[in-house]
Amino acid sequence: MELGELAKEKGQSIPVKELGARMVAEHGRIARELKQLALNKGLRVGEHEETPGSGYEMLTKLSSPGFDKAYFGAMAKDQEQDVAEFRRMSEQGQDPD
Repeated sequence: MELGELAKEKGQSIPVKELGARMVAEHGRIARELKQLALNKGLRVGEHEETPGSGYEMLTKLSSPGFDKAYFGAMAKDQEQDVAEFRRMSEQGQDPD
């Protein structure tokens, strides 16, 4: 979500700003749904603030034209990792929910 906020702020092109806004909205929705699922299963859920990684720091230092290209690259890499993790959990996870 931090990267999405950064894209909304630093992005030069409309597609980057829109993608950033969509990432913030979607990740926020997913986080709320996962929190509710955990609560429904009787799990304790605390507020967790994720610390942005080194990719975030690198993006904060880029100017707008370079930022847009780097942001799209970071999002593509992040999506690949997320898809791989979802696939792994769908095959190996113990809880169908």
